[in-house]
Amino acid sequence: GNDEESLSKNYILVNDISMQSDGSYIEIDPIGSKETPFTGTLDGNGYTVSGLIVKSAKTVDGEDYSALFAVNEGTIKNLIVSADSVGGSSIANAAVVVGMNNGTISQVGVTKGTITATNTAGIAVVNNSTISNSYVSGVSLAGTDKSAGITITNNGLISKVYSKQTFSVTPTSKAAIAIDNTGMVEHSHALITVPFVASDNSIKTQNGNSVKTASALNKKATYTNWDFDNIWYIENSTPQLQIAKEHEVSTLSTFSVELFDAGASCE
Repeated sequence: GNDEESLSKNYILVNDISMQSDGSYIEIDPIGSKETPFTGTLDGNGYTVSGLIVKSAKTVDGEDYSALFAVNEGTIKNLIVSADSVGGSSIANAAVVVGMNNGTISQVGVTKGTITATNTAGIAVVNNSTISNSYVSGVSLAGTDKSAGITITNNGLISKVYSKQTFSVTPTSKAAIAIDNTGMVEHSHALITVPFVASDNSIKTQNGNSVKTASALNKKATYTNWDFDNIWYIENSTPQLQIAKEHEVSTLSTFSVELFDAGASCE
C-alpha cells in the first residue's frame, strides 16, 4: 500500500515477479510521495521484477516524477528490474527505480526498459544520497532535454556502477553517469562514446573512474576495487550481481497492483 505504515516496513522478495497477467500488463502508480516517502527496506533477494509499466507521476517540489518509487528515504537492494516502459511524453522526469533518492540504492540492476519524459535516467532522476554496486544495461532513454544512464542530478555518492544505456532520441544533454554533479562519483565505468558526466567530463579520469570500449567493459581488469568475491561476477559480459545468479531460471509469478501484496514477505 501507499500508507505511511506500509511504506515504513521491511520487505523481501520470495520469487520473481511479472507485471503481466493473462497476456496484459499491469500498470502501477509510483510508490510513495514527498509527504509519505518509502522509508523501509525492499530486499529483492536477487529476484527480478519484469514488465514494469509506470505511466503516471507524483509531484515532488513542483516537479513530476515517474518511477517505481517516487521518493525513497529507505533502502532498495539486491533487485533486478526489467521494465517495459516508464513515463510518457507529457511527464517531466522519469527513471526506472526512483524519482528522488534520499536513501540507499545498492546492488540494483536495470536490464531493460524504454524511459520517456523530458528528462530520463536509468536508476534515479535525482540522487541525494547513495547509489552503489549497481548497473544499467539494455535501457533505451527517450528524454528530449536531459538523459543519463544512472541519474540526471547527483548530489550524493555514486560508487562502483556502470552504464550501457542507449538513446532512442537525441536530447539537449546526455551522459552515461550523470548530467549535473555536485557529489562524488568513484570507481565507475561507462562507454567511451558518451560523456561521462556532462557538467564536468574530466570526472571520467578521476577517483578510479574510466570510459571504455564495449569490449573493455567485459573485462574484469577494468573494474579495479570492485568486490568479485562477494558482490560481482563476470563471465564473457559486463559484471553481473552474484545474488541474482542463482535466480536466473526462476518461474515468474504475477505481481499485483499493490507493490507488496504478492511475491514479498514482510519482516
